[in-house]
Amino acid sequence: NKYVLSSRIRVTRNLSGYTFPTFSTRAERRRVEDKFNKIFEQFSQGNSFFQGNYYRLSTIDERLQETLVNVSTSM
Repeated sequence: NKYVLSSRIRVTRNLSGYTFPTFSTRAERRRVEDKFNKIFEQFSQGNSFFQGNYYRLSTIDERLQETLVNVSTSM
């Protein structure tokens, strides 16, 4: 019990009908982002436990990105 002999990481997706990002088109990525945006809106509207902000990576500026990285690494 002193050493780890094996480890397994399982990666799945739950967006049927969409390809993985390396094969997806720009239009598919936009549809996936729109879907997630709607989901995040529903979380924040229905329950105060899930309050937060959603930032699009394509529009986030460098200063805000650095601020968010610093906040997440200081927790």
